[in-house]
Amino acid sequence: TSIERHINKKERRRLQAKGRVFRNPYNYGCLDNWKVFLGVDTGRHWLTRVLLPSSHLPHGNGMSWEPPPWVTAHSASVMAV
Repeated sequence: TSIERHINKKERRRLQAKGRVFRNPYNYGCLDNWKVFLGVDTGRHWLTRVLLPSSHLPHGNGMSWEPPPWVTAHSASVMAV
């Protein structure tokens, strides 16, 4: 969203001034971001949740969420490195 883009830009500048690097805690990488967006938890879900109509609920409540269990590359609690 534009709000998230603004926050990311501001945090990146703020931490860069301190010699640190900003890492968005909700960026799991290109493929995993799509999996979260589409609700794909297993390989079978590509068919049942993407290609066919689905009534599955998204992860979280729309305002906050824990990363899906299969996303282990990033920690949601780390904002700066």
